[in-house]
Amino acid sequence: MEELPKVTVDKPINNILVLGKTGVGKTSLINYLFGLALPVGAGLPVTGRGLHERTVVQSGIEFHVYDSWGIEADRMSAWQQEVLTEIGRRNRSPRIMDWFHAIYYCFSANSARIEAAEVENILVPLVSKGYRVMIILTHADQGFQKAAKLKGMREYLLRTLRQARPDFQESDIINESSVAGVSLAGDKLEQFGKEQVLAVSLRNLSEAIARRLPEFYKSNVQAKLAGWRERSLIFIAHANIGFFFNNKDAKNLIKDLNLDLHNTFGAIDADAGRAEKEASLYLATLAAAGLTPGQDEAQVLPLQLDKYDFTHANFQVQLDFWGGFVKSNRTIRKELTARVEKTYQEILHSLEARREGYAESLLAALSKLLRF
Repeated sequence: MEELPKVTVDKPINNILVLGKTGVGKTSLINYLFGLALPVGAGLPVTGRGLHERTVVQSGIEFHVYDSWGIEADRMSAWQQEVLTEIGRRNRSPRIMDWFHAIYYCFSANSARIEAAEVENILVPLVSKGYRVMIILTHADQGFQKAAKLKGMREYLLRTLRQARPDFQESDIINESSVAGVSLAGDKLEQFGKEQVLAVSLRNLSEAIARRLPEFYKSNVQAKLAGWRERSLIFIAHANIGFFFNNKDAKNLIKDLNLDLHNTFGAIDADAGRAEKEASLYLATLAAAGLTPGQDEAQVLPLQLDKYDFTHANFQVQLDFWGGFVKSNRTIRKELTARVEKTYQEILHSLEARREGYAESLLAALSKLLRF
C-alpha cells in the first residue's frame, strides 16, 4: 500500500480500527467511508503484520484509519496478542484523542463464512471488555441468496455475542456495500451503508465518553488524594513542632496541609475541565460534520462539570486546640495524623455520589448534543 501524506489540522483526531480476515473487504470499506483510493488486494494476504495507519481529512476532521494485518488461522495467537493488546492500551488512556473511537469488524456476505474461532477468540473478548464493536457485513449487495446469507449471519452473531454481552445492540451490525457498478452476473451494484456506519460510530463514541469520563475522574481523584495523604503524613512526621507553647507551630502546619489539599483539588478540577473540553469538542465537531442526523452546527456544551467540583468543597484538616499549651508535639502529630486520615476518608466517601451525579448529567448533555 502506498503511504499517504499525513495532514495535521486544528480539529480532533478520530482513530478508526478496521479488523477482519484477509479478503473480506476492509480496504474497500476504508475507501468508501473516507474517500480514499487505496489498492485492493483482491483477496490476497497483502496486508503486512501490524497495524497500518492512513490519515485523511474529511469535513475538517483528521481521520487516522488503522487497517490490521489479515486474521489467518495459523497466526491467530500472534494476532490476538499484538492487536488486542494495542486496543486495550489505547482505550485505557484518559486522553480521548488516544482511543480507537470506532472499531469495525468485517465479514463478507459473499462467502457468508463466520468461523467460530474468530468469534470466540476475538469478537467475544472485545465485547466482553466493554468495547463497542461495529460488525460490518460487507458485499451486502443484491446477489444469489444474499438476503438469506445476511439474515443467517446476523442471527448467528446476535445470538452468540448476546451470550457474552446481553446488551449488544442489533444496530451495531450493519449491511454495507462499498462498490458501485455491475457484477459478473449482470446485477447492478450500488454503494450503501456509509451514513449508517458513521452515525452509529458517533453514537458509540458518545456512549464511550459517557462511560469513561466518570471513571477517569474517579481514578484521577483517588490517585491525587493518595499523593496528598502521603505528603501530609511525611510532613507531619518531620515538621518542626516545639515541645512547649506549640499552638503556633501546629496551626502553621495545618495551614500548610490545607493549602496543599486546596492545590490538589485545583489540579483535580483542572484535569476534569480539560477532559470535558476535549469530549465536548470531539462530539460537537463530529456532529457538525454531518455524522449524525439533524445536527446543523457545532454546539460545545458544558458537560455539567459543576457536579464534580472539589475546589469549592468544604473539606479541610481541623484540630481541636483546647489545651494545646500542654499537649506534647508527639500528641499533636498523632492527632493530626488521625485528622488527615479522617479527611481523606470523608473525601473518598463523597466521591461515589459526585461520580454518579456527574454521570447522570453527562448523559443528559450528550443526549441533547447528539439529538438521539
